[in-house]
Amino acid sequence: MEMPFCNTDTFQIFLNEFSKEKPKEFKIILLDNGAFHKAARLNTPDNIHLLFIPPYSPELNPAEKI
Repeated sequence: MEMPFCNTDTFQIFLNEFSKEKPKEFKIILLDNGAFHKAARLNTPDNIHLLFIPPYSPELNPAEKI
């Protein structure tokens, strides 16, 4: 899924759509500590768990090497 922005609204759309793929499957998403990943108004579907890497750990985030 490509989205025009990285913000809470687009991340919510992604979570909603991802939860519909194999809805009986429990999904764990590994994330960095971006503000929109932790927004208070974010509603995480029941079949998804968000797991955050520790702060200040660029060695665990492959995107940091780009």
